[in-house]
Amino acid sequence: PKANEDRRVKQAIASASFPFGLVLTWFLTVTHCTADGDVLSSAPPPPVHPTRLRITMRSTSTLLLAALAAALTADLSTVSAQLPIPSKPDGYTYMNGSLAAPVQIDVFEDTMCPFCKEAAPNLHSVAEKFGADSVRVNTHIFPVPFHNMAWECAVAVQVAYAFGGDEAAYAIVDQIFANQSYIGTIDATTSAVGFLQDMLGETLAGFGAADWVSNYDAAESAALTSWKVSAFRATDYLPKYFINGVEVVMSASATVDDWTGVINGVLGISDDDSTSKDDDLPADTCTDDQTYCQYAPGAGYCCSAGEMCIPNVGCRC
Repeated sequence: PKANEDRRVKQAIASASFPFGLVLTWFLTVTHCTADGDVLSSAPPPPVHPTRLRITMRSTSTLLLAALAAALTADLSTVSAQLPIPSKPDGYTYMNGSLAAPVQIDVFEDTMCPFCKEAAPNLHSVAEKFGADSVRVNTHIFPVPFHNMAWECAVAVQVAYAFGGDEAAYAIVDQIFANQSYIGTIDATTSAVGFLQDMLGETLAGFGAADWVSNYDAAESAALTSWKVSAFRATDYLPKYFINGVEVVMSASATVDDWTGVINGVLGISDDDSTSKDDDLPADTCTDDQTYCQYAPGAGYCCSAGEMCIPNVGCRC
């Protein structure tokens, strides 16, 4: 497994090298780099000395085109240009959240990231508050190299998923969070793998050493595919959130109320609605001349005669 890991990680790094190469090229170009640290200046550049490398603004077009061609050639010779298509939509769904839920939250996290550990409980509480039919939380594991044993933990979560589905995956994520400080001190990969294998055995009923061995290779491959999916979503900080496909910046310390305010906005539930129209009224409270309007999941009230029920808005004339 370690040899396969090394090979696949190298492939993953290669697949991400093209955008990095463009960014580096842009940086070198706009900062007017020299070998001895000059920065961009409005003064005309002096003649280029044979022993010095100077990238001038006049060479910008040629340089960018050359870098583009070189990066494309290098990347396409190393890995396929097509991002691997997962056998299922990437990620783990919390509490059986529905794919038809009007609020779809994708969270990208690393199980060895302390900020991800801080953020997870409140987000999960929000999913429980709104219910599976209203909010679906889908978690993607994105191990980063400066978190010790992050890759081994990502594979362990995939093993858990292969064994027991979403519920098992989240159970192991919670256990890794709980043991995050200790795992971060483990020096040897074999020791980390042994600890994680034991963790699965203690957490998942019926899980044994044979389950670890039989699921490991496929789990490693799935973890790499998930990493690539996350990388191509420009996952530049953690945890990172998307709501219905749109990036939403939320602090790791965001409270349940913070999340509720954002989600209510998506569902069209306003403070005015909740205070003046009793949004949790049951349908049988409407009089004969009124019509019940459930304008958002878990939110409804009675429309007066002549009013129409508009989804995500409410009663309007």
